[in-house]
Amino acid sequence: MHLTISILFRGGQHMKFGLHNTSFLANSGNIRDMWPELRDRAQWLETNGFDYLTVMDHVWQIPSVGNVDEPFMESWVTLGALAASTQHLQIGTLVTGVGYRNPALLAKMMSTLDLIAGGRAFLGIGGGWNEPEFDAYGYAGSEQFPRPGIRLAKLREAIRVAKLMWSEPLPTFRGKHIIVKEAILEPKPSPRPRILVGGGGEKVTLRIVAEEADMCNMLVAGPGPLARKLSILRQHCQAVGRDFGEIEVTVGDRLVLSETTEQANAKWQMYGARARDGYRGLTGSPDDIIRILKGYEDAGAHTMLLMVPNADVESRELFAKEVIPAFAP
Repeated sequence: MHLTISILFRGGQHMKFGLHNTSFLANSGNIRDMWPELRDRAQWLETNGFDYLTVMDHVWQIPSVGNVDEPFMESWVTLGALAASTQHLQIGTLVTGVGYRNPALLAKMMSTLDLIAGGRAFLGIGGGWNEPEFDAYGYAGSEQFPRPGIRLAKLREAIRVAKLMWSEPLPTFRGKHIIVKEAILEPKPSPRPRILVGGGGEKVTLRIVAEEADMCNMLVAGPGPLARKLSILRQHCQAVGRDFGEIEVTVGDRLVLSETTEQANAKWQMYGARARDGYRGLTGSPDDIIRILKGYEDAGAHTMLLMVPNADVESRELFAKEVIPAFAP
């Protein structure tokens, strides 16, 4: 028998779960199977209690996940295909770096994706960090990779541009980094897509969350660090007059699940024994995972976005069978 707990937030909703797709490698080894396997995985999620599917917005694989030269799909084209292949999943990037696309065009892309998805898409956006791919693809032109303060200032402006373009007939915006002149965007999404800001920077990023975001996403070393970040976010919300309860808190965490703790520990070693400040993620038996998730609930998490190797079918299936039911209404 497994532990059963009730996790409630914002008017009685229960904790939700999603898969954060960090790799496009096909289990078959054939690159032609990359999309069919992802499509099938998404459709499996829909029928097994998951609510979200997110993809990374990078142009190549990041070193913490795999080899930089492994086959890797472009995120927004992939999201369009996922929107047309699913019916219920909330979909988005986790997250789009603000410097990778013209912000006005990004707002247009988002409105089109949301139309295809029937209102199920959200805009995941952040300041960006991957300098090598940024430089390799020429996003900065002849300039150097922008320093954090500039990237975050552009992030704030890009969000405001998106909101204008989704609401005003002839939106015009003149900021320090972004200029838009009567940029027509039709049809306008209604209601407007939710905006998720990724990152946990305590002075600026969380301030932007308080001012502009509907959702936030953090990668933290367990429930304790999350509680600390959210206490700071609460302070920012109080400073700007924002209701903290309006913000959906999402957390990304690795999942390594087996029937027993010992089996999960062995699998964790097999998959590289990755840890963040000594925290090994959601590693263990179903009861172990439920206890960790209860800690996240106490800290203030609403939604968990799980990172699972594509080949680790056991973790996904066991989570759907033994963990998700413990959080059912």
